[in-house]
Amino acid sequence: QHTHLLMGISWCRGGSICPGNNMVRDEEALDNMRSKLRELNQEHLLRFSDDLKSDQVDQLLKQLRSIDFDMVHGEMKKIGSTYEDKIEAFPIKDLADLRKADEKTKNRWRTIALEAVKKGEVAIVLVAGGQGTRLGYGHPKGMYDIGLPSAKSLFQLQAEKIQKLRNLAIGSSKTSALPRLPWYIMTSDTTHEETEAFLLLGRNAEIHRGRLPFGDVQCFRQGMMPCISMDGKRVMLSDKGVIAMSPNGNGGIYSALRDSRILEDMQNRGIKYIHTYCVDNALSKLADPYFMGYCIEAKADCANKVLPKRSPEERVGVMCLRNGKPAVCEYSEISEKHKHMREKDGSLTFGAANICSHYFTLEFLQQVTEGKGGKRLEGGIMPFHVAKKAIPTIDDSGLKVYPEDKNGIKLEMFIFDIFAAASNMKCFMVPRASEFTPVKNAPGVGKMDAPDVARADVMRYHASLLQSAGFKLPEPIVHEEDIDEKSFSAGTLDNFKRMDTRGAPKFVLVYGAWKSKGVSWCPDCTRAIPMIEKELKERKSKGYALLRLSVQREGYKGNPSHKYRMDPNLQIKGVPSLILMTSTGPVSALTLGDSECQDQAQLKKFFDFASVLNTAMVEIPAHISYDGEGLEKVVKNNPMIEDWQMMSRM
Repeated sequence: QHTHLLMGISWCRGGSICPGNNMVRDEEALDNMRSKLRELNQEHLLRFSDDLKSDQVDQLLKQLRSIDFDMVHGEMKKIGSTYEDKIEAFPIKDLADLRKADEKTKNRWRTIALEAVKKGEVAIVLVAGGQGTRLGYGHPKGMYDIGLPSAKSLFQLQAEKIQKLRNLAIGSSKTSALPRLPWYIMTSDTTHEETEAFLLLGRNAEIHRGRLPFGDVQCFRQGMMPCISMDGKRVMLSDKGVIAMSPNGNGGIYSALRDSRILEDMQNRGIKYIHTYCVDNALSKLADPYFMGYCIEAKADCANKVLPKRSPEERVGVMCLRNGKPAVCEYSEISEKHKHMREKDGSLTFGAANICSHYFTLEFLQQVTEGKGGKRLEGGIMPFHVAKKAIPTIDDSGLKVYPEDKNGIKLEMFIFDIFAAASNMKCFMVPRASEFTPVKNAPGVGKMDAPDVARADVMRYHASLLQSAGFKLPEPIVHEEDIDEKSFSAGTLDNFKRMDTRGAPKFVLVYGAWKSKGVSWCPDCTRAIPMIEKELKERKSKGYALLRLSVQREGYKGNPSHKYRMDPNLQIKGVPSLILMTSTGPVSALTLGDSECQDQAQLKKFFDFASVLNTAMVEIPAHISYDGEGLEKVVKNNPMIEDWQMMSRM
């Protein structure tokens, strides 16, 4: 060993024989791993080992040992293979429809489920491994606030529903203790620590988890899979000493439940029935008593909550039988014939849309994860699916590469593929408006499945519950205002944005001033404005606010610095321009320019989306009502909309 010239400092800077950190590389372990990788044609994973320090080698070896290369090698052989599947309709006899159930049946289901909750037989599992990248949010998606009056995160909204279920289970009893209703949260390597801190360890963790008991909230990680080259032959490196890995898909939940000993914890708690759902549905009904009660009564081992598909072209997976087994047929897989096939009543034959809300018995999950009869879970009961992606890697010289095009394959399992292993699979049809509004796309850009749409969907549903309980919502207003250029100021739009329209949408129309009645100096405006007014007239009963900003030809034409062009809330490119305004600003991506304002189809689409995005500002906190129960009494004591806006912040 080299002598030290100064205390703690050697003249040697390290190498394979004498690393600078006084640790000796395990050459024997390296050789053994190299031999194993050579057999699998993956020896390239160690090609940069001479460039690594001993601790980096140890980490690489640890990562390599954690990978089931036999399973990975088997999956690589399957890449590119195609199979002919026989697709049939899911049997009607195994599908219950909440929309058609009578009150007696619904009350029976609800009683069965709440009794199971009271006995401590129910658990809830959340799939929450994703980050809010598409939302423009660099944290776990469950921490996201979709903009409800309460400003609560998705995690907190869901946790408070669990807390309410615990209270509903004991009813009016003042002597019964609240039952245990554990919440298990599957995270990923990228979200685990932050999720744990938010719900369990942070300063406000108790509030964020809806004041659920600390011991009833557990986080566990989903598994990872190595990334594969596009030819399906080589495992990829993300750095000289790091294997490129990616989460193994939401279908990795079953092996994660097993490997993290969550199933064992459920067994010890006496759990029998499990509800699993995804974090990004803002209307998720956790352990929905109707759904759970039906499944328990039907003795289902596995069940899927579904919605009626909107149209043949809606891009959603649907329930079916695949080669005689229950399955979900993805939109990209379904044939045109099956897509348009209809029943005698006119409903789509393949019309039960999957929303990732599932029921399982603990016994079923134990059976599929134990690998009995030689049936392995990963790659067996749960097949891997190929997803071609742009994956950061290194080139032959070890330099980092960030490809713009797809250069590799991620292997993912889908949560619904477990359905094929069920012996008594059921489906439960529910109405869309009360059950599903996904949070996937960025807000404020005019896309569906976005937080601003989800916020409106939640408030619209809550308003419908209040109305059913006898609450009279204020009528939306109809407001029209004309401002000329001289009267326009910095505060004009600020005041308009703040206007309380009682849920009606706000529009700004910039147009060329009239020369005479119905005739603008701008021919496009002359043609467009009657079309715009026609759309508004048809929507008058639902209310709207319209701010008209007229512009004179002189001072505007050929002036790139005109105030309507420069104002950050307008930034018009021409006239006419029609802008959808919200309390936070314009939905710029939706702004209609001169040509779009003359297209009736474009106008209809614009006004339809505005209606989706706007509703009365009202939110029912979960501690008041889980799903509308008991609202009549509360409404009687709180007859004003301001009462509900105040309560939403509690």
